[in-house]
Amino acid sequence: MKYISIKIGLVIAALFGGVAGASDLPDCPSSKNALWHNCFGTFTYPDGSKYVGEFKHDAFNGQGTFTFGPESEWAGDNYVGEWKDGNKNGQGTFTAGPESEWAGDNYVGEFKDDERNGQGTYTHVNGDKYIGEWKDNEKNGQGTYTHADGSKYVGEYKNSNRTGQGTYTHENGTVKEGVWKDGEFLGTVAELERAEKKRIAKEKQEELARQEKKHKYDRIYNACLLDKGSDVDMQVSSLERAVKDTCKSIAKKPSWLENLRYD
Repeated sequence: MKYISIKIGLVIAALFGGVAGASDLPDCPSSKNALWHNCFGTFTYPDGSKYVGEFKHDAFNGQGTFTFGPESEWAGDNYVGEWKDGNKNGQGTFTAGPESEWAGDNYVGEFKDDERNGQGTYTHVNGDKYIGEWKDNEKNGQGTYTHADGSKYVGEYKNSNRTGQGTYTHENGTVKEGVWKDGEFLGTVAELERAEKKRIAKEKQEELARQEKKHKYDRIYNACLLDKGSDVDMQVSSLERAVKDTCKSIAKKPSWLENLRYD
């Protein structure tokens, strides 16, 4: 694992003063084969990526700085903060490098298992800013997103979309306050409550209509069986089946005379 290992006190203090100055751990061994445990060292990858910080059981643990090298897919990206078992865990600051799709963007907040989790602030290079809750790298929970033009959303998020109750204030001062889903405004709470009441009332009416239709079908069918079954021997299966089929057809679509006779 240990490609390069040495901590040069003054140099490290100058380049990574926050990490180096904060650690009271001894230097990690110079040997690549020795266990790096409860020590402070530098590990450099073949692509130029570098970690400077604390180690435990041969893994990044504690405070440390990781910068992706020039040959890395994420060249220039930088993380300064807490680590656990080789993953970003705890408080930290991540800054996207100049080659990144999100070049110049910055996140300051909580991490868990290498992802943004908990409270954090994400600042875009264009001036947009989100302050709030995160889950698995997505905006989730309560948060405030302020655009560079001054417009602002304060409310609930799910999977990085405005979902739940929230208020959006446009740059001209107009306000949308209510319920959102997947970034779309559904309406005010009062409007949605009225719509929900109408939906429930409609469902009840439709259910009553279905029940009445079934009751009518049963009434006509049973009355038809009594009427037509009285003229045949219902012990004969073929006759019984014929009468039942006839009564099912009548009950399903009775004529006005059959309605009058059986209902």
